Amino acid sequence: MREIITRKVQQIGEDTSFILTLPKTWCKINGITKGLALDISLDQEEEGPLLITSSKSAKDQKKYIELPFSPLFESDTLSRAILQRYLDGFEIIKIINVPKSGKNKLKAKEQIDQLVHKLYGSEFQYGKFEIQVSNEIVSPRSILQEMFEMTNKMVEDSVNAYVKQDDNLVLEVKILENEVDKLYFHIVRTVKSLLRDPIVGTKVFVSDEFTLLESLDLRMIASYLENLADSAENVANLVQISETQVPFNKTIEEKLINLTKGITNNLDKSFRYFQDNDYDKAVVTLPTARRFLPRIEKLRSTKIHLDVIRILEDAVECIIDICDLVGE
Repeated sequence: MREIITRKVQQIGEDTSFILTLPKTWCKINGITKGLALDISLDQEEEGPLLITSSKSAKDQKKYIELPFSPLFESDTLSRAILQRYLDGFEIIKIINVPKSGKNKLKAKEQIDQLVHKLYGSEFQYGKFEIQVSNEIVSPRSILQEMFEMTNKMVEDSVNAYVKQDDNLVLEVKILENEVDKLYFHIVRTVKSLLRDPIVGTKVFVSDEFTLLESLDLRMIASYLENLADSAENVANLVQISETQVPFNKTIEEKLINLTKGITNNLDKSFRYFQDNDYDKAVVTLPTARRFLPRIEKLRSTKIHLDVIRILEDAVECIIDICDLVGE
């Protein structure tokens, strides 16, 4: 619940200087005393809400939480619990009541090590059984750009790996998939932090020239890309399954590679139109993207694996979804 307190603006002298009294309770809670400097945040147009906050030490701003080792570890939900706290913006996540030795402690360490590898700005202190996360706020826009480039490359590389049975491309896709997961989790954490803290949010939106509404769109696109990256990994995994290694005639191989290239090129365009907020070009891209669907459907009569067909369909849906987010 947000309480509304009304205060009258008063004028000092005749030089149009104004003063506004601050609520006593708020001042007490936030340690506001005579002579203390306050931060005042304005929106991009210097109109609308005015946000006032006091500067606090890094120690005061640390968000700390403890998680019990048991029964989380016994029910295989320890990693999930840690991930949720990471996404909620906690900077120190400490696992308590960990056994001093034994297989369970080692297994928990391995489980946490694997997870922390996917958590941007995180470090696992094994001696304390504590995960420390950087409180740096990076613009979701710049993170999304990197995430998009990786995902688009994964789509093309995974199909090429499938056609050419190329183990090196498979490895490349798997490496990129881990990085995409890391960026996705970081975007979710960042957007939730901006929504939760209007002071931090305002500063980020002003400096990077985007709005709260746009940050939600970025979060949606990140979700689309993360799902597409998962599909790419599924296609890459087909290379390691002997039953899926069927020879292609040259015509089908070229059709598949060319179709994939055309789709990834259009995916790149849709993302640029979203970044530029180019509604007219986004509208033109929609029918172009839909024309890929009948060509993909024809592949079902070939021996091409269903996962390959599915990733092409997912990529086209991603183009449509991104274009739909471009406003007039």
